[in-house]
Amino acid sequence: MNRKEIAAHLNSAITQLVPDLFDIVANTPVIKMEKHDYVTRQEEAEKPKYRLQLIAACVGVMLIMVVFAGWFQFYAVESVITLDINPSMEITTNRRNHVLRMQAHNDDGSLLFNDPDIKNKDLNTSVKNIFSSILQMGYMGNADDIVLVSVQSKNADSAVKLQNRITKDIIAFLKETNTEALLLRQTILPDNKLKKLGAEYNISLGKSNLIRQMAACDSALNIADLAPLSLQELMQVIKEQEIELKEIGLDGIDIRISAYDGAYDSAGDEAHPPVPGNGNGKGVAGNGGC
Repeated sequence: MNRKEIAAHLNSAITQLVPDLFDIVANTPVIKMEKHDYVTRQEEAEKPKYRLQLIAACVGVMLIMVVFAGWFQFYAVESVITLDINPSMEITTNRRNHVLRMQAHNDDGSLLFNDPDIKNKDLNTSVKNIFSSILQMGYMGNADDIVLVSVQSKNADSAVKLQNRITKDIIAFLKETNTEALLLRQTILPDNKLKKLGAEYNISLGKSNLIRQMAACDSALNIADLAPLSLQELMQVIKEQEIELKEIGLDGIDIRISAYDGAYDSAGDEAHPPVPGNGNGKGVAGNGGC
């Protein structure tokens, strides 16, 4: 058998091994798949959830704003109250009348700050505790005691309301403890010059405003001479110079058990006897001035 015959036999064998199935495959009907199987299925890439991220970011910003607003409301200074008796002190409060900080203007005032009941309280509780400590330490108890209460606020109406609230608490405490005193009140608007005056003579805002108004009312008086005087001495000067308290922005209430028999209602209206130098007995709260 030659090579040509061998090649012919191989070609014939290969042709018989591979059947001609084209017609069968071409004519077989195709059944479409109703759903993909594990071979044909393709996983869709997840789209970024920008909407959820945006919502989460907005919620986060709102929470931060709420927290900041609460923090600001709590720590923002709303009013400054100064109490001058012998201890002289300054109380800074927020809108909720919570005590933010306290500052002494003399050594006697510094002694009060050792009392843990004085700090970090609401204003009403702090005022009551302050007067209780003052009484226990012997700074009050005489018939000639004078208390100067000064309230500084950006809003005049708020200052008057707070003034009345503090006055009511002080009167209630003094009557409860049978303590006599002359209560002087004034409201003060924010004033940088007044702060400088107080820093210069190391006195409170309340006393600074009082002596400034006295000097403005009587040219014979000067601030340097008035600054070191006690409240009793200042009242004596007011009496000698025939200055009415209302002319210098003061309202005087004589709190003596024998003399004070009036009611102090929630509106801030009080019944009290005339105070020397107070004209008709009812001064006008405010910065005053002659």
